[in-house]
Amino acid sequence: MNYRIQNMITLPALVRRLVFIAFTASLCFLPAFARAAACVNIAGTWSLHESVTFHITEDGETDEQTQSGIADVQITQRGCNFTIVSQVQNPLTGRSMTLRRHGKIMGNMVTYSGPGALGVPCQPNYVKGVGTIGGREMSLAVAGLIRCSAGGHNLTVEISGTDLFSTEHALVFPPFIAVQPEPQTVAAGTDVSLSVSATGTGPLSYQWKRNGRVIPDATSPVLSLTNVQKGNSGSYCVFISNAAGRVKSRAARLVVR
Repeated sequence: MNYRIQNMITLPALVRRLVFIAFTASLCFLPAFARAAACVNIAGTWSLHESVTFHITEDGETDEQTQSGIADVQITQRGCNFTIVSQVQNPLTGRSMTLRRHGKIMGNMVTYSGPGALGVPCQPNYVKGVGTIGGREMSLAVAGLIRCSAGGHNLTVEISGTDLFSTEHALVFPPFIAVQPEPQTVAAGTDVSLSVSATGTGPLSYQWKRNGRVIPDATSPVLSLTNVQKGNSGSYCVFISNAAGRVKSRAARLVVR
């Protein structure tokens, strides 16, 4: 019995085809992890200007303590994640302790979280900060809660205040896309605009691509296409760069009918 095999692809041929597809595919279709933007580098020594209020309630009695001062802290960073290492005074014991709080950078926004006190069996026990980075400063509003029950005593500490970090070095922010270009379906003959909104230390450079190929003179945040036809259909994306890095937008599919 004879079998006729059609469209059989040998392994070397399959490999060549896959390589060709990968090479010619639109760069706009790279997975999200490959499109991730770089983050501003904040690693190093910062001066922390802290002003924090502790509302302490113990066995029904309430007290308020304010802690303020200036201290140097160390920040380490990996990608867009960072760790703040600082020496502070434990408001519950009066002793010096090392705090490690972990955070994340998104454009010019920053968040962090970590323990509110160490060496005391408390739950919950946390402080969270939310703020922005700009110029030579990082400012965060902080809030936290510590609750302990031990030896027949109940203790609650509510934390609120501001952490202001400053550095001697001006920060250079890589591009960060705040608003992505949107896909569109339009009729032939329509005028179309694709746009992107990005932040970052200027100057920012833009380059639009269609199906992975550079569009000549398309070097602004807005790509204007007039009297589009079916041949204009495709996947559009934009690369944005500055001295600190480069980021690529999501693919925006344009369909012309």
